[in-house]
Amino acid sequence: MTFSSSLANVPRPLVLDTSVLINLHACSYGDRVLTAVANDIVVPDIVAAELGHETSRLNGDDSFLHSLIDRGKVHVASMTDVEYEPSPHPSATVANGYRRRLPRRIIRRR
Repeated sequence: MTFSSSLANVPRPLVLDTSVLINLHACSYGDRVLTAVANDIVVPDIVAAELGHETSRLNGDDSFLHSLIDRGKVHVASMTDVEYEPSPHPSATVANGYRRRLPRRIIRRR
């Protein structure tokens, strides 16, 4: 079995947003998927806080994230607006037309 990865030979961290974490948890293979990624995986502190709300706690999304953090697979990082910049790539838009904002750098880890 062969595969291709857009992360091959790219040592930069993979930054996850709320919807990605919710969908990884919902598919029930999220743990395996994230464990297979060799890159550092970062969750902005704003995303971690969003998963702390009641609905995410009831759905198990919050505990999914915290189990990844406890095992050291995911790191929570504080990022400011200055640390984000719009993606210069036209392909960096999501299905709903919004442009992705990609972190320029990650300065602090919690």
